Amino acid sequence: MGLKYVHVSEAMERGLADKVGKYCRAQEKTKSWVIKKAVELLLEDAKDIEITLKRLSNTKAKTLTSKQFRKKLTI
Repeated sequence: MGLKYVHVSEAMERGLADKVGKYCRAQEKTKSWVIKKAVELLLEDAKDIEITLKRLSNTKAKTLTSKQFRKKLTI
């Protein structure tokens, strides 16, 4: 089954649009490609942050010192 795309149109500040355009020209990428990648990275980071905050709030979780961690990794 092929990829399915949805057309999305969003407005952004002129300055940001200019930066995106300049970056696209320098990297020889389309605006669609750059914005898609930016959204993908943002969502990955948001998920990582959510996981980190959840782990930090778990006061019963076992923790390791840096020495214990290095030993586990056999460094």
